[in-house]
Amino acid sequence: MNYFNNNKLSIGADEIKSEVDKQLKSFEPIQHKQILSILLKNVCEIDFKKVVFPQTEVLKKKILELEETILKQIAAKQDSEALRNELSILKEDLAKFKLKQKHYIIVSIEHILELAKTHDWGICKNHDFVYLYNGAYWGLFDKAELQVFFGKASEKMGVGKWDARYYPFREQLDKQFLSVANLPKPEQVDNVVLINLKNGTFEITPSKQKLRTPDRTDFITYQLPFEFDPESIAPLFQKYLDKVQPDKDRQKILAEYLGYLFVKPSTLKLEKTLLLYGSGANGKSVFFEVVNALLGGNQNVSNYSLQSLTNDNGYFRAMLANKLVNYASEINGKLEASIFKQLVSGEPIEARLPYGEPFTLTNYAKLIFNCNECKYQQN
Repeated sequence: MNYFNNNKLSIGADEIKSEVDKQLKSFEPIQHKQILSILLKNVCEIDFKKVVFPQTEVLKKKILELEETILKQIAAKQDSEALRNELSILKEDLAKFKLKQKHYIIVSIEHILELAKTHDWGICKNHDFVYLYNGAYWGLFDKAELQVFFGKASEKMGVGKWDARYYPFREQLDKQFLSVANLPKPEQVDNVVLINLKNGTFEITPSKQKLRTPDRTDFITYQLPFEFDPESIAPLFQKYLDKVQPDKDRQKILAEYLGYLFVKPSTLKLEKTLLLYGSGANGKSVFFEVVNALLGGNQNVSNYSLQSLTNDNGYFRAMLANKLVNYASEINGKLEASIFKQLVSGEPIEARLPYGEPFTLTNYAKLIFNCNECKYQQN
């Protein structure tokens, strides 16, 4: 499909195949556990008291000097009572500087952020989501996985294991990270369509098409579960289409919309949703299963109802940030028409995660619906 000027893509099938032949390597994502193990090796022990209370270094130096002087006076059989009193006061002052849990939390996260920037780790934060680049795409950090990493990192820095392994402490590390992390996602280029596959990223521009090596600056958050092959055909799927929808123009609509899933609103704004309507046993469920398999299942496809997506709290809308499509089987129930129009138009829309701050989504999943009948109530 050409979403730009008609017939202006200059690379033909032979040239595309030549590009494919150059990319024999399969870009398998590295497991998060393996990446985190590597990252943890860069974490070192730190002196929390020195970081939080740098003034204690001066006190320690004075105490050392006094102790040496007192020893000399004792050896010389001189009166050292005044110096001992002064030493006692200094030690009392030093004892007042006590580390609290907040100090360990703040310093641990600051150290992790510093390491991330210094070593150019593939970690970024977008809204309240954290991503890790795995060599093929930016994988969403599981909340529990992230908290375990923070706990292990803080323990290696010197936090006692009974704190570092305690789940409330790890939750506080997570919240601190989300509140202060300045690891923005890479800026994306408009007027370019990217489709990430097992053997590379297929790039479509107004002037060319090519398969290239995945690039972390693309900020692609998925990888389709198959390789790009310009010579492949799908006779079984075509047979299915010819049976359930023999109209070739309508078959093209299905193909066009599946292609549209990969296009950012800033590149092309069709303001369309796909609705498959009809009685039961007419092939809608098969299409649903094919699309799910094609896009990699639950990792890239959500199934929230229209009622859930248009409710006031915005929790379900927030989950569209990391999906290619929301494919629901029914559209029954209440809906907020104004929010539905925003979603279909691809306009910036408000969302939030539970216990999180509201944020504005700009690139999010497109919508597909199956329905036997349409029964909804507009608010």
